Amino acid sequence: MAGRPAVKPSNLSKEELDGAWAVRALLTRPNWAVVKLVQEKGPITTKEIYKALGKQFTRKTLISSLKTLSLELRALVPKHVKGARGYEIGYELDPAITSLIKQVEKTQKTIGKKR
Repeated sequence: MAGRPAVKPSNLSKEELDGAWAVRALLTRPNWAVVKLVQEKGPITTKEIYKALGKQFTRKTLISSLKTLSLELRALVPKHVKGARGYEIGYELDPAITSLIKQVEKTQKTIGKKR
């Protein structure tokens, strides 16, 4: 067998799901777009996420991103959000993740200046 078989993160044990994987998963294009949107707009419903990012990503990709961010990384926390028809389930960022986002943005600016 040449090389290791692909392993999905959900199949890994808690010990194997380390910080490096978590940061890498957070920085994928669709996940980062969802995180930035939630950071800018505050608590937001899934319908609003689909509406804002629906032209950049497929609905299936956004569902997968929300699953990864909320269940595996615990970056998004469920919250009741006032919607058009009453309260709906939405998401907001975990406070611990906001500091990580600021560090990543700072690193991006530093790398951008050196190019």
